[in-house]
Amino acid sequence: PGMVIRDVMEFENGQLLIASQNDGMIWLSKDESRVILGKYNTSNALGNDFSHNILKDELNRIWLSTNHGLYIIDLERNIWRMLGQFNGFSDNEFNYLSATESEGGLFAFGGINGVAIFDPLDFQIECTKSYFYLTSIHDADGAVNRDNKQSEVKKEFSVNINNNVENLEFDFSGTAIDRFYCFYIRKAGSRDWTKINNDRTISTHYLSQGNHQYEIAGSLENGKLVINQQDININLQEGGWSPLWFVPLVFILPFLFLRLKNTGKKKQQATIENESETEVDIEEKEIVEEETVEEEIQTFQPLQSPNTFIFKEHQELKEVQNLNEFLSKFREKEILPIGIEEENIDFIDSLKKNVLESMNDENFSAELLAQLQTVSYRQLHRLLKEKAGLSPNKFISLIRIIEGRRILTEEWNKNIKEVNYHLGYNKPSHFSSIFKDVYGINPKKYQMKVAEFMEKIEEVIGKKDLDKSKKSD
Repeated sequence: PGMVIRDVMEFENGQLLIASQNDGMIWLSKDESRVILGKYNTSNALGNDFSHNILKDELNRIWLSTNHGLYIIDLERNIWRMLGQFNGFSDNEFNYLSATESEGGLFAFGGINGVAIFDPLDFQIECTKSYFYLTSIHDADGAVNRDNKQSEVKKEFSVNINNNVENLEFDFSGTAIDRFYCFYIRKAGSRDWTKINNDRTISTHYLSQGNHQYEIAGSLENGKLVINQQDININLQEGGWSPLWFVPLVFILPFLFLRLKNTGKKKQQATIENESETEVDIEEKEIVEEETVEEEIQTFQPLQSPNTFIFKEHQELKEVQNLNEFLSKFREKEILPIGIEEENIDFIDSLKKNVLESMNDENFSAELLAQLQTVSYRQLHRLLKEKAGLSPNKFISLIRIIEGRRILTEEWNKNIKEVNYHLGYNKPSHFSSIFKDVYGINPKKYQMKVAEFMEKIEEVIGKKDLDKSKKSD
């Protein structure tokens, strides 16, 4: 009620994006009830609720102009970046009915000082050159409640917080930490981010009761977003110290004192008996300990494509060997950050099978994968991080891309759009972007290169078959 709509975009699946004059941008479901799937306004992402125009680029990212900046938004991952004068634009304030896309894919947005024309693919949301990590979380009101555990390599962070603490303060460190002007936090598996206050504090009201994993992101001065790579666990515990506890302690402490006294006598007697052990027995134990050598654990990479999966019967041909050498360079990039131990291969294979069987379902998600594995999302996230070094979403993405490369190799004449939809992506540009991130080459160029090898191989095989038929004649 009372909403003034400035622009509307409808997706192919019927979902809507609405740019409003007083509530930022709203994302609605495709059904008749039009459920709100997400909001982007001053409470989370935008610097101003007065939004104007919406465009979508080839990477399926949303561009939203407002009275305070131009925003790139990735709806799927729910991350964003603000652009303005500090990025070379002439304006921070943009106008209504002043956005368009050219046939060549250039965007134009009008502002109070003129029109900005640019290639949207020149701008990225995330910054990979900067990083930050969480060093501590403590009670912002000064209470002694600090129980932070952090690994030496800063990949993991955990903290226990009493439920009676009202506000928490976050301490960060990293490259040029002063360049970060704000931070966000969300529970793993959730879409919604909560902005951490400028003094780096947040109310525990925004955290969930119990032990949960969280994600933290930081926004740089240039608008780029930096995603924290730590495994962050915050355990919001119930209760705290109460003076009432003193009453039962008055009765329990004397009993505990007598119990400990008797236990001490028993231990002293046991020590005397143990001293009767002969020196020969001690020497034998030391020899056994020295001979015990810890075996090196063998690990595997079960997601990698096989060394040879085409033209198996023609491996002696130089042209086939050249193709195998070309393909091996890409196979080397199909690795998990952590090698898989033999006892965990079945677990990874099971995940892979479920992803492949649900491949063309565009609604397939990490949450659904967890259901297929009959575990919670949190358990799946922990297990995959622990055993493979990837989050569930990145694991799914890697399997999809590996499968996409297999199809482009074995069916090298197949249309890339068909491959894209088979893998469950809405747009070919999304598939192309992730494929290039993994392999360093876009799928079209990869397909063309494979086609060159294939044509040469087929030509050689054709000549061999022709020679055989002549000899038989």
